[in-house]
Amino acid sequence: MRKVARFLLLPLLFFFIVAGVQPATAARYPTSMAALGDSITQATDVCCWYGNHPAQSWSTGNGRFDGITSHYERLLQLQPDIAGKNFNNSRSGAKASDLPGRLRQPSARERSTSPS
Repeated sequence: MRKVARFLLLPLLFFFIVAGVQPATAARYPTSMAALGDSITQATDVCCWYGNHPAQSWSTGNGRFDGITSHYERLLQLQPDIAGKNFNNSRSGAKASDLPGRLRQPSARERSTSPS
C-alpha cells in the first residue's frame, strides 16, 4: 500500500512544484478611461465653493494638492500611456435610467476633436 501511495503522490507533488514555478503574465492596464455618473463623480461641492469640480473627482480627477488619489492617478502610476486620456462624462443630477443614452452620446472631447 505504501508503494502505491508513493507512486501516486510523487507525480502529483511534481505537478504542483512545476505549476508553481510558471512565470506570471504581466498585468495589462488600460490606456484610457471614462466615467459616467452623477454629482458624486462630478465632485460637486467638494471644495471651497459650490459647483462641479471634476479635477477632484474620485474617478478621473487629476487635481494637484487636493489630497484625493483618484483611480486615474493610481493608473497613471502604473501605466504612463494613460496620461491625458481621462474622460469624465458624468452630469450632476443624472439618473441611472439615463445611462444607456449617455453611453451612446460622444464625450465633449470627442465632439471637439471630430472632423466637421
